[in-house]
Amino acid sequence: KQRFGDLLADSVVIRVGRSRGVELSSFEKLDQLTQEDLKYEGLRVFSEEDMLTLKKTLIQYKQSPNKKNQELLDILVLKSMEKLGLKETPEDKLAFLKDLLIDYVKVTR
Repeated sequence: KQRFGDLLADSVVIRVGRSRGVELSSFEKLDQLTQEDLKYEGLRVFSEEDMLTLKKTLIQYKQSPNKKNQELLDILVLKSMEKLGLKETPEDKLAFLKDLLIDYVKVTR
C-alpha cells in the first residue's frame, strides 16, 4: 500500500521486515533457571573479574599444561571451593572450573 504523500513526492517506502528487538519473554526465562540447569549454586559470590581470571587461567593451562599452570589451577580450585562453601575437592579439577564458568555465564547472562 502506497501513501498519498509518497505518490505526490514521487517516492516509495519499503518495509524490510520486523526488527530483531529483545522480547520480554527472554527476560522472564532468566528467572526460571532451576538447580537442574546449574551444577553449582551461589555463583553470584564471584565477580566478573574472578571469572575472567579463571577463563584466562584455563586457556593458559590448555596451551601449556606445565607444573606452574597446574599449581595455578589448584589454587583456583581451592579459592573457588572456599567461596562456594564446598568441602569436598572435585576429582576432575579442570572440569570443575569449566563447569563453574559455564554456570556463571548461565546465571549472569
